[in-house]
Amino acid sequence: MKNGLKWLVSLVSVCSLLGLAGAYMVEKQPPPKSAHDHMEGTQHGHIEAPEGVEKRVNPVPFEAESVSRGEGHFSKNCVSCHGASAKGDGPMADKLPHRPADLIRAIVEEPVGKLAWIVSNGYGHMPAWKGVLSERDIWDVLNFLKMKEQLSR
Repeated sequence: MKNGLKWLVSLVSVCSLLGLAGAYMVEKQPPPKSAHDHMEGTQHGHIEAPEGVEKRVNPVPFEAESVSRGEGHFSKNCVSCHGASAKGDGPMADKLPHRPADLIRAIVEEPVGKLAWIVSNGYGHMPAWKGVLSERDIWDVLNFLKMKEQLSR
């Protein structure tokens, strides 16, 4: 059983690295500005999100069920880069060309509609998640990050 688990962990690690390498190779946009600017040793440009995106509000109520779903999606899809702390310190962070964003800071400093657009469409080295997460899933993740930020005060 242990060998099977080791094999599975190795396979997942290799797939993650290949996905990150592919996202890096097809990148056509400069990395984003915003809470990302506060990362060590990185240089970022301004995100040109579509007009009106920043005015969007989270249509999913900030309730325990949404936060719980968001925590599950975050743990499964985001922790490897952004870390369990959501501060850009995940196990893959040191392997990336730019440190991932501190999402606790971003959830306070950036309009939530803009963050939802970034998660959905990707930007810089971050892949688009709209093929993996539904729109509601993305808003649930943002509710989870909002809760995590409130608990960090």
